[in-house]
Amino acid sequence: MIKKWRYKYHDHINGYLFILPAFLIISLFGIFPVFFGMYMS
Repeated sequence: MIKKWRYKYHDHINGYLFILPAFLIISLFGIFPVFFGMYMS
């Protein structure tokens, strides 16, 4: 059962693990400063 589930979502998990670091960096340096600037002003 678990092996079947892992086989079914293997590509999805690999894709999310590949995208997650880039998404974290973009959100940290791209989105956070905008909201921080709006908050400080």
